[in-house]
Amino acid sequence: MRPVWWFTPEDRALRGVGDAFLVGEALLVAPVCEPGVRSRRVRLPKGQWYDTATEVVYEGERTVEVAAPLDRIPVLVRAGAVVPVREAGGTVLDVWAPLAESGPGAGLYIPDEEGGWSPPLVERYTSRLGADGEVVVERSGGPGAGPGGASAAGRPVRVRGLGAAEAVGPA
Repeated sequence: MRPVWWFTPEDRALRGVGDAFLVGEALLVAPVCEPGVRSRRVRLPKGQWYDTATEVVYEGERTVEVAAPLDRIPVLVRAGAVVPVREAGGTVLDVWAPLAESGPGAGLYIPDEEGGWSPPLVERYTSRLGADGEVVVERSGGPGAGPGGASAAGRPVRVRGLGAAEAVGPA
């Protein structure tokens, strides 16, 4: 966990955010800390951010209003992020569609295939928009990567966020 200003220390407005935090570089968690509140304002670091529940995309470097119903904590994810999700059939890579403005994205997955007793294997993934607008996910470096250091993802991929038509401005 890191403070929201961690990767953008030049954004002085993020220094005052004490009730939200980053998990890695890609996930921003914005819990509700007062009873009866059903939405909240959150200051976003630079970049584009998807609401993980609604898949609405917000432009960063501003304060936005996000829904905070009783059944979930507001979580936003950086456009382009590759997030491993454990499911009954194994691990799926949730890829939050990179936007033309956001540039390529990335993510890490460290599988625990041996019960934690073997050295960790780090799988690095990148995401980008292809020439015809499709989302391309590649595994880069390390075992499983092809000649030149990159190959197809090698794991099931689910692209998220394509339903959001355009960035939402300030609340």
